[in-house]
Amino acid sequence: MSDSYQRGIYIQEVDTALTPMTVVSNPCVVIGTALKGKVNVPVLCQTYGEFVDEFGFSGDFDSYTLEEAAQVFFNVYNVRPLICVNVLDLTRHKKTTTKSLTTTLTPLELSGGIILSSVVVKSGTATLTLGTDYKLEQLNATVTITILSTSKIVDDTISVEYQEADASKVTKADIIGSDAYGVETGLYCLENVFPKLGMIPSIVLCPKWSTDSEIALAMAARCREINGVFKALALADLDLKTTMHVKENPTADLLIGDKGIARSNLLADEVGTSNTNYQDLYAYKTANSLQDEFLALFWLKVKVGDKLHWLSTHAAALMNLVDSGNNDLPFESPSNKALKISGSFTSDGTEITLSKPKANTLSGWGIITALNWSGWRLWGNRISVYPNSDDPKDSWLPVRRMFNYLSGVLAVNYFSKIDAPIRKRLVEQVVDEVQKYLDGLAAYGAILRGSRIAFLEEENSVQNLNDGKAVFHLYIGALVPARVIEFRLEFDTALYSSLFG
Repeated sequence: MSDSYQRGIYIQEVDTALTPMTVVSNPCVVIGTALKGKVNVPVLCQTYGEFVDEFGFSGDFDSYTLEEAAQVFFNVYNVRPLICVNVLDLTRHKKTTTKSLTTTLTPLELSGGIILSSVVVKSGTATLTLGTDYKLEQLNATVTITILSTSKIVDDTISVEYQEADASKVTKADIIGSDAYGVETGLYCLENVFPKLGMIPSIVLCPKWSTDSEIALAMAARCREINGVFKALALADLDLKTTMHVKENPTADLLIGDKGIARSNLLADEVGTSNTNYQDLYAYKTANSLQDEFLALFWLKVKVGDKLHWLSTHAAALMNLVDSGNNDLPFESPSNKALKISGSFTSDGTEITLSKPKANTLSGWGIITALNWSGWRLWGNRISVYPNSDDPKDSWLPVRRMFNYLSGVLAVNYFSKIDAPIRKRLVEQVVDEVQKYLDGLAAYGAILRGSRIAFLEEENSVQNLNDGKAVFHLYIGALVPARVIEFRLEFDTALYSSLFG
């Protein structure tokens, strides 16, 4: 029982006053085309309904590529949010269409990315009046024409002229974009995600478009440094259109990836025939310099219902799903996690089911694919820079993502310290706060215990300090995925002794 009457000296200890680290949000950003909506502006979508309200929906994923991402994220994997950037500009990417309709068929419907204000309805030489002779209603990709008066209609026929979105006029230049005159377009819109939405891009997608090597490399370049400090990971797909003959015994003198597995008889036991063989994939990757620590490559399209999607889109949603089970920390690989698909195909619709040895071959080339092994799963951990580089922070998918994540956390939390006086108090505060954060990550199991921060004298020269530069060194034990688990079985003859009492 404590004294009710206190007299003398008493001491109490309180917890050190450390500012808690702010957890940053790291969503996926998808850049592509849509029926409608803001152009070259990052739009945050938390639900499928929000996406449809902003960008519409046609079901034509090849023309309107943002729709695939929305479908996969919200309706297949049930993950959010998704940040969308539409580059289809209806002032440039449009065409004029004229259609003849019979008014005895009701309702009269037109489909496509129609610009409602451009619709002109005629019959014979007469132009019908909106609101008097007919009315228009638009729902997503469908425009309904309701005839109010037939007084001007000749032979029960009308002609409708209108302008509509033409996705075929979008070019790779629109996707790559620029920041000319201070206006960001295409991939350069990544620079506006944090200033406008307060979120840091974690994954960058360009469904269909990323099969172009120039766009894939531009994605990696933009992901390397966003806002001068943030880093993201670009996901791109491989898709060779040229038809190649299947080779029964490709040259086996090229060694690949993990443990230098020889490439031989690569296609002998594949199901179906592909317009792309393994040798072509590796040759295409190297010839086009698709080797970057901020670029992950994927091969094969995947099927959901009657639709084919790009594997990178599913991989991005799967990464977010895995992260959500880990307090949004990206330390666990999506590889060997379940894909919600029913098959894998080449882009021409040819079904191809990879055996595990062949999927492993792709992994050794730094290409991620789909594997049906007691259910469909993503297969591969290596970023495209592998096997040219085996630096763990650059070549392992979850390690690269964790380094990107930590870069964002540090940048957001310590921006307020810029221009603060360099003194002992600043150094101690940063070291204490970051160390406490690293210890928390280690306790959660997101990094290895012993990860630490240091302010080293040899890295903070008088010249640097005079120039206002303070360097903090973090030693991060990021978690490498278990690529091989080996069990060794040995016949033990000594156990025969158990036969004799």
